[in-house]
Amino acid sequence: MSKARAAVAAGVVSVVVGVLSTPAFAATSPANAKNIELNGLSVNKPAGLVRSGTTYMPIFYLNQVLNKLGITLAAKWDGHTWALQTPTYMQPNLGNVHIGTGNVTITLNGTPLQKVDAIVAVDPASGVQTTYLPIWYLEQVLSRVGVTDTWDGTTWDLQTSLNYVGKPYDAVIQYADALSTNLNANSDPNAPLETLFHEGYITSGFLAASEQYNQSNPWSAVVQQNDIRKLQLTLFHANLSDMQATTSEIDIPTTEVDTISYTNGDLRYISADNDWTLVPSAQGIWQVDNVSSLDGSASGGGSASGSSGTATGNSGTSSPSGDGAASGATGTSTDNGTSAGSGAASGTQQTTGNQTTGTSPVNLTY
Repeated sequence: MSKARAAVAAGVVSVVVGVLSTPAFAATSPANAKNIELNGLSVNKPAGLVRSGTTYMPIFYLNQVLNKLGITLAAKWDGHTWALQTPTYMQPNLGNVHIGTGNVTITLNGTPLQKVDAIVAVDPASGVQTTYLPIWYLEQVLSRVGVTDTWDGTTWDLQTSLNYVGKPYDAVIQYADALSTNLNANSDPNAPLETLFHEGYITSGFLAASEQYNQSNPWSAVVQQNDIRKLQLTLFHANLSDMQATTSEIDIPTTEVDTISYTNGDLRYISADNDWTLVPSAQGIWQVDNVSSLDGSASGGGSASGSSGTATGNSGTSSPSGDGAASGATGTSTDNGTSAGSGAASGTQQTTGNQTTGTSPVNLTY
């Protein structure tokens, strides 16, 4: 079973800022504390401004939030141009543009998106002049990279499914595992992989190897052979106490239970112990690069293997020995659960009741 990653094209966001004259500050209220959150966790608490009923937020502090998403400055801030670079896996939406008017031009990947009026004022925390933009227009830019928000006048909570710097390792793994495991009979297993890649959860090598495996071992054939209706991640636990970490790689053992639902109403549960390898992106975001069975083997970036375990179902008992069916980037499997190829593993699957042929629906291989 392959697990998805999501790809997003590289781009540049730039904001050309014109300096405002002093009369522009006449209708501006004194700075007061705001709170910028990412998925409910506070990132910083800058002083915002309110002018004519509109809240303005400082670009400097927004940069800190964007950096967590892997969006960095493409050029040094010069007081006139705010240039942001999205990671290569992102795919910003550049359609439906209404440019408007104003002394600031916001561009994304070189495409002008919006003209707005900016305020330049002293940041109370730093004591230096900072450029402020209307929060509403910042919301529009963020929505183009998959960020939604809520605003209550004090707290600006940015919500996104994108991976980000500092996201807990187990949360990265569980999200990738659940999205790629939860399949119904008509699912395209490559679709969640593409999503995971574009959202920054998996490496390009892992994506390529998983898609290659899916091509050699079609999910549709597995469904048809075994009368499967649905596959779902039921339980997940990351053993962080046994984590092995270096500056370039983190290995985390996990335990999970997957549930197979059959067209006749029967259920089958498969337990698996696996090892997940995370590596850092250029922007500092940790991504899944490999998944392997702790009872089997996997080799190469993105190769993965199935796992051993004990499964029970309404119509019988299944006691897989070895890996059931496992594969690496080019592995193949037979009905007795033997696989060969890169990342190969072998074992015999014995089932009483419903027979699942040559597959073990665990951790990025099915």
